[in-house]
Amino acid sequence: SGVKDEWKGKFLGLTQLGTTNKNGVPTGLDHIRNLGVTHVHLLPSYDYGSIDETLSEEEKAANPAEQFNWGYDPVNYNVPEDRFYTCPSDYVERIREVKEMINEFHKNGIRVIMDVVYNHTFDKEMFNNISGKYYTSTDLSGCGNSTNTGVPMVSRMIRDSLEYWVDEYNIDGFRFDLIGIYHT
Repeated sequence: SGVKDEWKGKFLGLTQLGTTNKNGVPTGLDHIRNLGVTHVHLLPSYDYGSIDETLSEEEKAANPAEQFNWGYDPVNYNVPEDRFYTCPSDYVERIREVKEMINEFHKNGIRVIMDVVYNHTFDKEMFNNISGKYYTSTDLSGCGNSTNTGVPMVSRMIRDSLEYWVDEYNIDGFRFDLIGIYHT
């Protein structure tokens, strides 16, 4: 891809200009621009649960299938996911990198849409310390941890989270996972 090795698979890898494959074909952001893309859709980019972020690069390489995840098992809706950053333990740098990625898309006339999964959580421990009423008694999302968007505080949490991503990171829009099970 021509992307710096340390940026491959990271948010910054999406921002690098002037990259080409071995045949000289533009890659990365140049390729996206050349296609005429006006919007990019990021899979869930906040902290999710089934990836062990404490593993070394060697341990990850030994079990690559265990490191694959689409991000549909949310843990913290308002914290960027560690694995997409060059320095996962440097929280200030993580924030800077995601903002830089979004800003680079905007500079190139591309809007950023983020996939959000508020209809369920990684496990029921996420809200149980606040209230067990935040989960539905039915398994609407098919994972056993369906949130009850009809509860006013769940609805408020979702709205606050969306506003946070817009205000803090300049996200342009959202794609809601299983929007049909949300209360209106």
